[in-house]
Amino acid sequence: NDAKMVEGFRKSALKLFPAEEIKDQERPAMGSEDAAFFQEKIPGCYFYLITLQEIDGSVHPLHNSKFSVNESVLYRGPAAMVQAAMDWLAE
Repeated sequence: NDAKMVEGFRKSALKLFPAEEIKDQERPAMGSEDAAFFQEKIPGCYFYLITLQEIDGSVHPLHNSKFSVNESVLYRGPAAMVQAAMDWLAE
């Protein structure tokens, strides 16, 4: 992640959501994603939208038959990206 892009995205997200809901990743993630290759050419910011939902008293990971998405928060990803794009264009 480009530090300037991360800070800009954070400021944009704070316009929409409470600060306690916006957190830094505490440790490196080992998911497979091509975003790092894109960001070698163009600065960017990769973020996670946490949509986990409890099933049977547990939160189940991806690729588990009991994995469940909390659909009520899905709007937050596009909303944050639109806000960040509008703020970036306004600069």
